[in-house]
Amino acid sequence: MPIIKPKSQGELTQKRYRFDTYLIDEVDAYCKWAEIKNDNIFFEEAAMYILKKDRGWQSEKSKLKQEESS
Repeated sequence: MPIIKPKSQGELTQKRYRFDTYLIDEVDAYCKWAEIKNDNIFFEEAAMYILKKDRGWQSEKSKLKQEESS
């Protein structure tokens, strides 16, 4: 069962990234397997997963929010 589910997207901003061919091939295969029509969804969900799971980032983000509210 895929971790990433197809969904509709909100407001989008265009950026350009470069990836190794082997990674693109695997992402394309995953998207086909998971029935994800737009690979942007894959990259958005993968980034959100990392941002939620990285404890170091969560700690830093919390510090930044505290500094902003001070």
